[in-house]
Amino acid sequence: HHPKYLLLFETSGALTVVVSTSNLTKPFGSVDASWVQRFQPRSSSSGREGDGTDFGKVLIDFLKHQSDAAAAPNSDDMLPEDFLRQYIGIQPPFGKNALEYLEQMYNFETAS
Repeated sequence: HHPKYLLLFETSGALTVVVSTSNLTKPFGSVDASWVQRFQPRSSSSGREGDGTDFGKVLIDFLKHQSDAAAAPNSDDMLPEDFLRQYIGIQPPFGKNALEYLEQMYNFETAS
């Protein structure tokens, strides 16, 4: 088994996370299980409070472990941190890595 997930950065500023147990390739069969969670940016002034969740903390921990695995000497995988920097344009301030910055950008304590 290997992780299959999507981080969808919406133009509204929200981050939607999709985790699936099925492969994300053709043929598209049934999905055994999936989880979808939406996180608002910390700067959001929507005033809505979502349900309390610990998934945001688990997500960041998961991405850190993915980064550690991708950084192994014999790995050809792209680090999640490099992906966030190169394709999403997350440029953290000096002294912070992209995953720490992502954790600061989104309100992972509540979900909508």
